[in-house]
Formats: sequence, C-alpha cells, structure tokens
Amino acid sequence: MWPSNCDGIARQDSETMNTRTILIAIACGLGSALMFFAPLQLGSVGISLAYLALVPLFVSVLGFGTKAGIVSAVAAGLIFAIAFGPAAGLLMLAVNFAPAIWIGHSAGLAQSDEEATYWFPLEQILLRLAVMATMVTFVMAYALGLTPDSIGDLIREMTSQALSNMAVQGSGSQAPTEVQLENMAERVIALMPLVLPASMLIMYVLNLHVGTSIARGQKWMLRPKDDIPATAAMPMIGIIIFAAALGFSLLGGPLGIVGKVVAGAFGAALMLVGFATMHFLTRGVAGRGMWLTIAYVATFILFFPTFLFVMLGLAETLLGLRARRGLPSQS
Repeated sequence: MWPSNCDGIARQDSETMNTRTILIAIACGLGSALMFFAPLQLGSVGISLAYLALVPLFVSVLGFGTKAGIVSAVAAGLIFAIAFGPAAGLLMLAVNFAPAIWIGHSAGLAQSDEEATYWFPLEQILLRLAVMATMVTFVMAYALGLTPDSIGDLIREMTSQALSNMAVQGSGSQAPTEVQLENMAERVIALMPLVLPASMLIMYVLNLHVGTSIARGQKWMLRPKDDIPATAAMPMIGIIIFAAALGFSLLGGPLGIVGKVVAGAFGAALMLVGFATMHFLTRGVAGRGMWLTIAYVATFILFFPTFLFVMLGLAETLLGLRARRGLPSQS
C-alpha cells in the first residue's frame, strides 16, 4: 500500500551525516571498487566478488540513507577515475554506482499517517529495477561502441574457440564446420539482447538482497523485513511494457533489438515474480524444500523452466493466484 494522502520521505535521511557515517560511506565505496578489481588479481574467484561488488553500496544507502549512498558512489567512481581515467569513472558511475543508489533510495522511501507507516512497495522497486537494467544495457552498448555486427564477430570467435578447445581436449567431438559454427553463433546472437539485460537485472536483485540482509543484520536499516513471496509483484504497467516489447522484438532491425532488450529485462522481472509465487503457493506443502531445489536447478540448467516462471509471473499479476490461495505469511 502506498497512499497518496501522505508525505513521502526517505526515512534514513532524517539522520544527520556525521563523521562516522561519512567514513563508513567512503569505506563502502572503496570496498565496492576493489571488488570490481578482484578479477584482475584473483581470477575466477575474483569474478564472484565482482558480481557482488554493489553490495557495499546497497549497505551504505540502505543503512545510512541516500546522502551516505551518494558519498559511497562518488568514492567508488573516483577510484575508477584514478585507475583508468575520468571516462571509466563516469561510465562506472552511470551504469553501476548511481543506479544502485537510486534503487536503495527507493527502498528507503516511506509515507506516514496517523495510523501507520507505508514503505515503498516491492512491485515498484522491481519495476524500477527492470527500467534500470534496460537503460544500463543501452548505455553500456553505446559507451563501449557495441553494434550487432561487432557483437556477432566476437560471439563467432568465442564460439569457435570454445568448440575447438573441446575437440582438442579429447571430448570426442569434432571441430565444427563453418556452417555449424555460423548456426550456433546466430542462435547466440539472437539471444544476447534478451540475456544481457536479464542477467543485469538478476545481478542487481541479488546485490540488493545481500545488501539488505547485511544492513538489517547490523540493525542499520529502518525498513522492516518484507514478506517477499507474498508481496513481490509486477505492476500492470510492467505487463503492458513487456507485451509491447515482445511485439517490437518481432520486427527485426534496430527496433527488434530494442524490443528484445526491454523484453529481456521485464521478462526476468516477471520470472522473479513467478519464483516468489512458487514460494508462496508451496507453503505448507510436503517436501517443499526438495521441489524448490529441483525448480531452481532446472531453471539454471535449462531454458524451458525460465519460460514457465515468466508465465507464472504473468498469471499472478493478471489473476492474483496468491490472493486466491490466501495462506498466512511465513518465512
């Protein structure tokens, strides 16, 4: 619930920025930047750290407010500017640090009246995440000079190298022919505009979830714990955008690519709503943990379950499956 007759406030910002808060904010920014640098020194382990590099920023903005988050984002951007030049610092600020602060600021918004405090709803946060993933994908593509042709050439090279390595290492497979390679590359190229924004959204959601857990565990966060399975949703405007994007994706050309990018981000958001719905509907079901594990593993390995969970997210939004079930809130 987000009533219109109350004043919106960022509740954490009611606290004064003192020296301790500023130092923590700077430390969070430095920590985020260093985690992005981790793959340069730690290899595959560093990639995992880089994937969670926005967690310190979310801890800062969720735990100490928007002003602290801005300090953290600026500190992280300055580290990149010093290491790789002003352009790199601005790019990271635009595609990673500033969007994270915007989402953290949204999560800290609340409205109060004489009866209760209403926190910014999860469905609106998810909508903003989908919009952010879409815009960040476009900004990255423009900043890095990526075009369909350049991406296609890169994917062909990577696919050829990977399959050739498999053949050399004695996997029993033969090196692909040019026709086979082209077919494989075309399939990957067709999926990239969908996969990139979807991966971006999932990365942001994971970082937000971990940052929330840390901030709440340290008792820095004022927002109470959300019942995510019961309340995670997509607003109807998100469904309209998703449907329109699917339509544009069928056109081909630049408009088709734009449609795929938008559909990838909003489709991933709907998939997460589908997961939340599954968690809610299986409450009280025998063997729930096993079924949830099977569902997640199948989705990670295969493509088809992803489609099913997008459909479940759509069904929840349009039909209100959880309201029909009406189970009490549980963890």
